[in-house]
Formats: sequence, C-alpha cells, structure tokens
Amino acid sequence: MSLGICTPALALPDDTKQPIKVKAKRSEYNNIKGIMTYSGQVEFQQGSIRLYADEVFIYLVDGNVTKMTANGKPAHFRQLLKAEDKQPLEAEGNYLEYNISNGDILIDGDAKLNRTGNNMSGGKIRYNVKDGSGQADGGVEMTLQPDALGGQ
Repeated sequence: MSLGICTPALALPDDTKQPIKVKAKRSEYNNIKGIMTYSGQVEFQQGSIRLYADEVFIYLVDGNVTKMTANGKPAHFRQLLKAEDKQPLEAEGNYLEYNISNGDILIDGDAKLNRTGNNMSGGKIRYNVKDGSGQADGGVEMTLQPDALGGQ
C-alpha cells in the first residue's frame, strides 16, 4: 500500500559511510552482541541522519550500522533521502526503529511522519524509504500536497 505522502527514494548512499557522532549522558558497548547503547538526551548523527531520543540502541554487523532503535517522549528522526531534497524525511514517536539494510522505518506511539509537506499521524506507521510503501494504523490523519496525488 503506498501511503502517497512520499515519492520513493533511496537514502543518501554516503550516509552510512560517514563517521558516527553521538552525545549522551551514558554509553555502553557489547562487542559480542554488536550493540551500542546510549541513554540520557541522546543526539546521534551519521551523514544526514539525525536521531534525538532518551535512549538509543545501535546494532552493528561487521562494524556497520544495520539497525537503530530509539525510545523517547517523543524520539525524533530525520534524514535527507535525495541530495536535491530541501527538506528531510522527519519522523517522531515514542518508539522508532530504522532498519538501514531494507529501508523500513517503524514509528510507534503518537507516530508522525513528514516528507516534503505531506504529513501523516497515527498510532503506528510503517514506511519504507526505498520504495515509498507503508501502512498506518490507529486513528490515521493525513495531509497530502496536490503533487503527491499526481497533480490532481
């Protein structure tokens, strides 16, 4: 199901090749499980990716970030999907999960998604940044710009 709020796009390919910068009150790293845990006013940055939350878990495979999860009241995520974008994709909710390898974003609890002036809110939103598909549940509200509907 296409949500109609976003054109399909790939995230900036260089994002995952950029250094990771994190600010937090506390951090832990489990080398065996490949999980970095940050808590307390967390600010994560990698390329155009920004994540702000109370708690962030970063999952690594062979030294590469594969998934990030965040808890907050709310947690905030943003990323430029194309170099020519003037506005980033923005998401916020009590729980965020971003699977970098397949492009899936899960936003749960007071979920909000904004892409180029097209907005959606609901209890839970799933969105794929690679193909623009997704679904929303729980009192869904949308605002779509005319160009998101094929100019109609």
